[in-house]
Amino acid sequence: MVLLKSSILFSQKVVLNNSDTLICFQPVQAKIILKELNRATYLDTLTTILDKEIVLLNSVNKDLQQVVELKDYQLQLANDLSQLKDIQIGILTEDKERLVKGIKRQKRQKIISIVALSLSTSFMAYLWITK
Repeated sequence: MVLLKSSILFSQKVVLNNSDTLICFQPVQAKIILKELNRATYLDTLTTILDKEIVLLNSVNKDLQQVVELKDYQLQLANDLSQLKDIQIGILTEDKERLVKGIKRQKRQKIISIVALSLSTSFMAYLWITK
């Protein structure tokens, strides 16, 4: 019986109040329950904040992925532009070589025509003098 009385002193009490059942705890038990309740509230708040941070990080990650895709696209465009410039350089080099060959051909033709005209003029002068 003494044991029963001592355990009753340290346990919770049930009180009836206007047809409501109230459970009363000892101060030590109430402190423990309050600490656990505060801890649960803190952890719930922390979980909510972490969830928001995860959503924010996911959106930042998506933005970074888009930036990477845009940079890849810019790099591809730069490579294409470089290839176009290489093609243009090749075309202009071929045009230059063709023009240089044309200039050499025209110089040869001028020299040949000058020599031919000189010879024909000399021949005609000889024929005129010998007449």
